[in-house]
Amino acid sequence: MACGALAQPVVVGRIPPELQGTFPGAGPQTFIDLVHPANRDGNLTTASMIWSFVPTPASCTAGFKIKIIRKQTGLFVVAAERGPFPPQEGFSTVTLSPPIPVLTGDLLAVVQLQDNTICGSVGAAGANAHDILLRYQGVDFSTGNFATGGNLNNGVALAASASSDSEIVAAMLPVVGSAPGIGTFFRTDVQVVNPINLPIKGKLIFHPAGATASPGDPSITYNNSELATTSISDVVASMGQSGLGSLDVVPTSGPPPRLIARVYSDNGTAGTAGFTMDSFAPDQALRRNAVYQLIVAPDLTAFRMNVGVRVLDDGLTISIFHAGTLISRTYPANHFEQGTLAAFLGDQPVVNGNYRITILSGSGFIYSTTTDNRTNDTTIRFLSTGQ
Repeated sequence: MACGALAQPVVVGRIPPELQGTFPGAGPQTFIDLVHPANRDGNLTTASMIWSFVPTPASCTAGFKIKIIRKQTGLFVVAAERGPFPPQEGFSTVTLSPPIPVLTGDLLAVVQLQDNTICGSVGAAGANAHDILLRYQGVDFSTGNFATGGNLNNGVALAASASSDSEIVAAMLPVVGSAPGIGTFFRTDVQVVNPINLPIKGKLIFHPAGATASPGDPSITYNNSELATTSISDVVASMGQSGLGSLDVVPTSGPPPRLIARVYSDNGTAGTAGFTMDSFAPDQALRRNAVYQLIVAPDLTAFRMNVGVRVLDDGLTISIFHAGTLISRTYPANHFEQGTLAAFLGDQPVVNGNYRITILSGSGFIYSTTTDNRTNDTTIRFLSTGQ
């Protein structure tokens, strides 16, 4: 999902938008991200990370290495390494030359070579419970096999990533809009929240509904100082656009901001009615082979329902099962659409129906909206498992 050519990039690791911390101590230390493996085969050309305070930069010409780790049965293999590189305080980006070939599932490692009192250390984030950082103290593994046995840190993410493109979609709002409704007008206001004590920069790119994302899609920039929040009223109209679409976040410096969107029916002097939605990271998309539930409203006379699909860059194929009937749908990469619930199901929906949706291949976000026909008040619900 690169904003330039919109090729299918290779991405390994993630820079989460949480406040960062560090692991102090003497180098070398090897940190491996166990939860964000390479999404496909390809070549990595750039690596970025958040680096802590660098006390003596003149002494930090050999601050860190980038390694690619391949999993084997009971062993890890160092598939490739680049560096050493000098760290830069704050947000660091280095060129991997020659590019590193990776396979789907490979892991990213950063080796802090020096004592943190000399060179600082790579940032780590208190992140989601499923994030796991593997830390080996006192070791810079050479090329070859090594056994597991480092320290596992649950709920901690390595603030580093590598990719085949310098500009990658790091977050998104699956749906935004500035469009007329039935007796109203729907708009989207966005707050851009910088969660870290460093400046961040990047682009917000609008992809109109009904089409595949393209390099010419309109965008605006954000440039937030430390821990600053900015706001954009009617974000789609601010780009000179109208209609529905999705909004991608492409950082150019630092991690992605958190976006808080207010999607509402603008009723003029009568006020607004709507919902608030946060941005998502691509790795929060629906999972392959998982089964999700789409629940129909109990009243389809007073309320109307729509379904939206935002596809990521590997396309999406799903099956929909209800009352013994099974259908499948396939969507192209980087596609967004929103339509009626009946159009999505291929049939008239059943009140209180429980439609089971399985992700057969690819990834994306699927949501349903329920709108009161009398007030135009709207709620949104993203697909979830029945667990």
